[in-house]
Amino acid sequence: MNLVNYSNYSRTILNFLIFIFPITFIIGNAAINLFILLISVVGIFLYKIEVFKPKKNFYLISIICFFLFIITSTLIDVLQNSNNTNLFRSVLYLRYLVFLLVLNCMVEKNDFNFKIFSLSCLIFAGIVSFSVLFDGIAQIISVINIERSGHVPFPQIHSSSFLFGGELISGGYIQRFACIGIFFIPFFMKEKKNTFLIYMSCAIAIFSASIILSGNRMPFMLFIMFLFLGVILAKGIRKAFLSGLFLSLLVFVSILTFQRDHYLNWNSFYTNVVRSIIPGSKYFILDEVNKDYSDLKEQMSKNKKVDQLKNERFDYSYWKEKNYKGIRIIPFGTGHRVIWTTAIETWLEKPFMGSGIKSFRETCKKRIVLPNRTCESHTHNYYLEVLNDTGVFGAIFIFLSLYILLIKKFIEYYSKNKKNIFGDFIFYALFFSIVLEFFPIRSSGNFFSTYNSAFIFLIIGLFLNFKNFNKSKI
Repeated sequence: MNLVNYSNYSRTILNFLIFIFPITFIIGNAAINLFILLISVVGIFLYKIEVFKPKKNFYLISIICFFLFIITSTLIDVLQNSNNTNLFRSVLYLRYLVFLLVLNCMVEKNDFNFKIFSLSCLIFAGIVSFSVLFDGIAQIISVINIERSGHVPFPQIHSSSFLFGGELISGGYIQRFACIGIFFIPFFMKEKKNTFLIYMSCAIAIFSASIILSGNRMPFMLFIMFLFLGVILAKGIRKAFLSGLFLSLLVFVSILTFQRDHYLNWNSFYTNVVRSIIPGSKYFILDEVNKDYSDLKEQMSKNKKVDQLKNERFDYSYWKEKNYKGIRIIPFGTGHRVIWTTAIETWLEKPFMGSGIKSFRETCKKRIVLPNRTCESHTHNYYLEVLNDTGVFGAIFIFLSLYILLIKKFIEYYSKNKKNIFGDFIFYALFFSIVLEFFPIRSSGNFFSTYNSAFIFLIIGLFLNFKNFNKSKI
């Protein structure tokens, strides 16, 4: 078998691995890591040293610097703090860089088949959507029957797909992959414009309903943003996005009108998340960050020392109940207010370098002695997570360069006369996905988790060399 055949087989294998990559997010982290390894190995075998040549690409070099800075900030904290054991984890995180480099090389060589990838996203997002709809409709019927019998039903907010084993992440999965997969419909029905507009509108309505019933509020907000972006920017298919937006809002209002549990869930979202970021509001997080609790910390330190001299164990719960009287305690609600307040303070301790990868779960322990603070495994916001772990320098490497890339691609794309409608669909899918993924005030999972990092560097890796898609096999 000659070298050309080996290369063709490698390209086919790579595209196949990426085609079924969305299903790994359903199976779990082990499957995601396995496929990232396989894609990286096959990519290096096919492209060899070319994978690791950035070729004076400013954005790619900046992302490489971000990965190296993760190791640097973690190493510095390890040298200062013997309890930090995350150095190996920071080195292992380089697997996402190799993954990104392989995808970038695939696009550069015109070997990536976006059409089959968008089909995969549509199929698996659809499977999860129908499983959520089935569970959600069953819950609604159950609630109605219980109410008719004169009993008070147990609150039913989340209709998580059985595919995720009870984890409440189905809405986020649908939002991410539906925003890419939905563009396969105009790919597939390119000669039947009116027909694909109908199919696309119906698909949007189904995805919206399933995200709402999943109980995941932020994914639905992001999906509505996706539809607004489509209405404003997506030439040729604006009607589909407009009708889909109308149907989505109609479904949303209907569910909130007839399902009190969902109404209360969304009301809590507004109270706990939206009001936290509005300057001048009752619970604006920066107002809490600026409060001086130095007297309280000094008093606790004195009381703790007195107990230790008496050979007594310091009772933090009792001390807190006694000393927090008269201090306004923020309602915990969804928890975002107190988490973000704590995250801002822990970042300000090391604003430029950060404390190393996944450090918030440790640094937050120093803050929980104060009112309106809490400790979690992550900050529930990408920007606060990166600032805590890599500081301002790390945030500049990843976020500033990414925003510059988005602006540059946007200007380039809309300033040229284009005749390739399929290139439009690819641009919309990737551009919208990145904008939504990095929406600044979004509540999110851990940036450095397997689930999130795999998707983040998947879409970035494909977008870096977007212009080559116009010549690729689509």
